Formats: sequence, structure tokens, C-alpha cells
Amino acid sequence: MPEPRVAIVHDWLVSMRGGERVLESLCRIYPRADVFTLRYDQRNLSPEITSHRVTASFVDRLARMLPLGRAGFRVLLPLFPAAIESFRLDGYDLVISSSHAVAKGARPAAGALCVSYVHSPMRYVWEAEESYTTHVPGGIFGRAAFALVARRLRRWDLTPVRGDDDNQLGEGGHAGEFLDVIEREIMPFVERRYRADPAYRVLGGSSLGGLFTLYALFTKPALFAAYIAPSPAAPFARGWLFEYEDAFAKAKKPLTARLYMTAAEKEEAWVVDAIKKFDGQLRAHAYPQLTYEFRVVEGERHAATKPESFNRGVRFAFAPRAPVP
Repeated sequence: MPEPRVAIVHDWLVSMRGGERVLESLCRIYPRADVFTLRYDQRNLSPEITSHRVTASFVDRLARMLPLGRAGFRVLLPLFPAAIESFRLDGYDLVISSSHAVAKGARPAAGALCVSYVHSPMRYVWEAEESYTTHVPGGIFGRAAFALVARRLRRWDLTPVRGDDDNQLGEGGHAGEFLDVIEREIMPFVERRYRADPAYRVLGGSSLGGLFTLYALFTKPALFAAYIAPSPAAPFARGWLFEYEDAFAKAKKPLTARLYMTAAEKEEAWVVDAIKKFDGQLRAHAYPQLTYEFRVVEGERHAATKPESFNRGVRFAFAPRAPVP
């Protein structure tokens, strides 16, 4: 039997930190593996890594051509998803991604085994965005540009399809892979180690997370018993959600679940209108086994809906399993 061909994809290689120590171990386990990375500077790397054949992306070439400095390649952040997806991984039987940014988006060939070691999500575009934004150079224009890039990277991470203005971010739409990881990896792990009830799982997410929650509801409705979607990004990709739900309804698939959805009274009108329109579409389809509640959170904007929405949503999801004050 021939030895399997292994590719290891790592975000960038310019220094030895925690992620690179993990890569080092992977290189020892797979001494014949090829390494792929966005940016490569071998001067500060260990022999275990540099002894492998390393392929760098077009980001590396741009960083060397432009006056960005050794660490300045990070200003090319908007190109990272497209760069990671540009690697040709045909012919590899096993693709391992070591990811704290975009390496998890590498595209293996059909039939190849893909394993992703995720050190951390992109904190600077998720929960720590505000902390990182204060250190972005370029004043108000730099911060505005970073906010735009962060928003598009969140879309690349989480949405079911590519957005209208996301062409430069690569293929986008990684919600399917995320849902598979939840089903195949996270839920079995939690249910093995903790007192969780596999017969009654609840999924919740706000904004793009709310869009993902609704995507999960109409993709694998039996996977969770209840869904909580505060202020979902219903207008995303020109209303893709409306067509997806309509196709589900026309297929006459059963929908036995609880859904709690909200909108913020003071968020942008076009967002509120889209959520209300989706509420109307759901009610028109009248799923007989769907227990559904929709609420407009008074006096709040988009991000501020979370505390009240999740508080009420959890009570809705578990009633009458838990006392409701």
C-alpha cells in the first residue's frame, strides 16, 4: 500500500510561537509532509519546520515586493481567504490545517481526509474586534477600513453563501462545514463528557450567528430541538434566506422544533423590515409542528438585543421543562 501524501496548512510562518510549536509536532509526526502557508520567513523558524518543503502563497510575494516590513504583511488581511483557497491540494490524501485565522479554509481534493486543528477563532474580527481596532494605524480611515474587512471576514467564516460584495474573500460560505463540525465533533465531545441531554439540544446565534441558526434549522431541523435567533441577518446576499426557507416549505419537509426570533426596534429600517418580512413568510407557511415566537425588542439597536433575546429565548426553548417566572 503506498504511503499517503500529507499536506499541512498553517496561517503564516514568521516566528516560533504556540501555533508553530504545534506545527513543529505535526512535522515530526509526518516527516514527509508538504507545508503550505500565507507568508514564509525561515530565519526565525525551527529546523523541524524548515526541513520540509514549504509553499508560500501570493501574499508572500506581495509582502516581499511592497515596503511593508517583516510583519507588515498583515495589512494584506483582506486577501488572506482567497490566498488560502488558492493552494492546489490535489493529490494529497490527508490535509491538516493548523489554524488561528484562515488556514481552516484550505480546500482539499474530493475524497481526501481533512483535519483542522483550530487554535482559536479570529478573535480580532469576533469578540475582541473593539480591542484590536484601537491599535489599527491610519486614524479614522484605518479603523473604518478594518471594520469593513472584519465584517467581511465574519461572513467568510460563518455564512451559508458568499455575500454580494465578498468576491475578494474567496469562496466564502463556510456554514456547512461549521455545522458539520458541530454535529460530528463538538456535540459528541460535549455529550460524552458532560451531563447533556442529546434528545434536547438548543442552538442560538445573533446577527450572522442568527442567520447561521436559521440555516441550521432549515438544513438539519432535527439536529436541535430549539433555535434562538436574535436579530438575524435576514437581508444577507439579497435575501438568500427567503429562498432557502421557501424551498424547504415547498419540499413539505417536517419541521418539529421551537424557534424564538427577535428584531431590534431601533436598528436600521431595512434590516428590521427584512426580519419582519421573514416572520410573515414563516407564518404564511404555517408549519404545524413548529412552535414559534417573534418579538421586537423595544428601544434597542442591533447588537443590544442579545441580553433580552437570549434571556427570553432560553426560557422559551426550555418551557415547560424549566420554571418560567
